[in-house]
Amino acid sequence: MLSLAERDRRYGVIRGAMRDRGIEALVVKGGDNHYPAEGVGHFRYITDIINPAPIIAYCTYAILPAEGEPIAFVAARHSIRSVMTKWVSDLRKSSIPHHGMIAGALKDLGLGASRIGVVGLRTDFWVIGNASVSIPFYEGLKEALPNADLVDVTDILQNTRTIKSAEEIAGMEEAEALCAGAFSQLVEISGPGVPVRSAFAEMQRYVLANGGDTESVIGLECFPEPDEEIRYVESLERTMERGDFMTAISYVFKQGLAGHDHLFVSIGPPSQEAEALVDACRQGTDALLSRMAPGARSDELLGAAHEKLESLGFLAPGGDMHHVGLEIPEGHGPAFVVDEGFEHLPRPRRPYRVETGMTLALQVHVKDRQGRGVEGGMSYVITENGYRPLGDIPPVQILQTSA
Repeated sequence: MLSLAERDRRYGVIRGAMRDRGIEALVVKGGDNHYPAEGVGHFRYITDIINPAPIIAYCTYAILPAEGEPIAFVAARHSIRSVMTKWVSDLRKSSIPHHGMIAGALKDLGLGASRIGVVGLRTDFWVIGNASVSIPFYEGLKEALPNADLVDVTDILQNTRTIKSAEEIAGMEEAEALCAGAFSQLVEISGPGVPVRSAFAEMQRYVLANGGDTESVIGLECFPEPDEEIRYVESLERTMERGDFMTAISYVFKQGLAGHDHLFVSIGPPSQEAEALVDACRQGTDALLSRMAPGARSDELLGAAHEKLESLGFLAPGGDMHHVGLEIPEGHGPAFVVDEGFEHLPRPRRPYRVETGMTLALQVHVKDRQGRGVEGGMSYVITENGYRPLGDIPPVQILQTSA
């Protein structure tokens, strides 16, 4: 659980932005009754409430007033005492319709005719995802509060979340340490004749037994040749064979925070083709990192990686450098978007400016002319002078199991 000092820091930034716009309260969605959990990042950011599984919602909505204590509404089938948080003391049972529940609480606060910010009313994130409120909720709230001014405040949360505090970074480092342990365990247990499903189960056991959140997962891809496509389910039905190439991809959360990393593993000696692809991925990564510093532009960084890959005779089919923290991926706030010179692009596709305190997951994609490919990278925090890894994950290289 995060500290009350972290709560006060977040609330101070958010409420400062609210004051600038004359907003008296902020409404954020956590879920729809018991199922499913939705918009977990924004909701967690306000409440420090961690849902017990990806699909189960402890709470449906929360309200953060410009002054006073926040309110969270506990979902059906959960008791108030089951909600673990030090940040919210005013926990109330949810009622349907949810817009009526929220309208009633705002009236109780004397805010029935005020300017109310709704997170997820309109979003500028490049993946619109399930943090958005529904049209029926918005229309119902507007009808229940005809004198209120309902405005979108998604950008306030996105801008605030983009720069991480020291406490948030420390929490992400704990998640990365757990991920590194799970990766080491994978190398130890893998080998010819081992069912991929069994290795996957051992990864899950390790992560959960050592404090990982229940939504954590490590995806395993294990095939005779490197393949950058995501084929987790297909891979689960295979048994490891000598010469197989495996990519492990982490989605490991601890206390609601995560990095995002890739690990390459060869079952026995790696093929020359796999070694060449991973070496190209490493060189592309190094080219990007050589320019990684506050003030750099995201498209120029990825461009450096692609230029290196193409100079080596490989294809650069894409790649990503997305934000991480409470979600994988997180979106950066619109305050960090570079607009000048990119007016021809939709705003979610425009580059962003790298700044101190950002936490980024790097993924460099490489393909050879025969269609083999890899996707590799790890997570970093931007420092005043450059960057540093968030965890002790092996850099872009192939780890070999005993044959």
